[in-house]
Amino acid sequence: PVPADDYEFAVSCAASHPRDDQGPLVGSAAASASSACDSQVAAARPGLPSAAATLHPDCTFASVETYLRAQPWYVDQLRHVHTILPRPAKFRDVERPVHPAIRMAMHARGITKFFEHQSLAIDAALAGKHVVISTSTSSGKSLVFSVPVFDRLLRDRAAVAILIFPTKALAQDQLRAVREFCRGSATLASAVRAATLDGDSSPAEREAACLGANLILTNPDMLHASVLPRHSQWKRVLSSLAFVVLDESHSYRGVFGTHVAMVLRRLVRLCRRYGADPRFFCCSATIANPAEHFAQLVPTGAVPQPA
Repeated sequence: PVPADDYEFAVSCAASHPRDDQGPLVGSAAASASSACDSQVAAARPGLPSAAATLHPDCTFASVETYLRAQPWYVDQLRHVHTILPRPAKFRDVERPVHPAIRMAMHARGITKFFEHQSLAIDAALAGKHVVISTSTSSGKSLVFSVPVFDRLLRDRAAVAILIFPTKALAQDQLRAVREFCRGSATLASAVRAATLDGDSSPAEREAACLGANLILTNPDMLHASVLPRHSQWKRVLSSLAFVVLDESHSYRGVFGTHVAMVLRRLVRLCRRYGADPRFFCCSATIANPAEHFAQLVPTGAVPQPA
């Protein structure tokens, strides 16, 4: 297990995003997607209207219960309704300086300040600590790890960060988000050389990731099958690895989680062989035991530092 004082835990923070709950419950894209399964729904439940037809654009989160109960097909399907009252958002600026290019990109996205849990985690990461953050969905976890990673890449052009996702789709989504965020600052866009490394990557794309990328988005299988067995080819990456980000880390449990934990231990061993000691950044949805879970998953204390 990892020593407790080696972590800065931001566990189950109660950050609340100011959001407009009066928007449509189902937008046009979602309605279009749901219409694709209308025939399956009709076959399975005759007489039940399709999702696209049922959810009217005027139906909002505030009125959804009343709306559903008023439908002709409603027959006591709702078993329990619980309202979580809104809480005021808590803001806090970071104590450590963030590169101006990151601030510029944030402003371009309309982000002018950090939530409290974001700033605490960013300060911990910029101080060189391993960070675990377990908060609810849509609480801004991507910004939490992006700021310290981008800051390091801007200040150290040789540094490399690896972002690990449990699926290829998540890595591709994050790549698009990274590129969109970086467009807010020419300095940041020129400093961040992002690439995905997965089973769909062509030989040319894999070579580009190996030789030139400083932000590699991948999955545990690619580390296991492509990077670690050929570690001499990936020496540039392993010797300069500053951050390892584990997103959706709650998915690494059971047999799959055990395999990933072993892969991460191999990764750390090779990094230390080549002179690097990366910081780990674990992001998760809210779970009951984040400290225990990540202390077992992340190998920072499992491999002794070489003499």
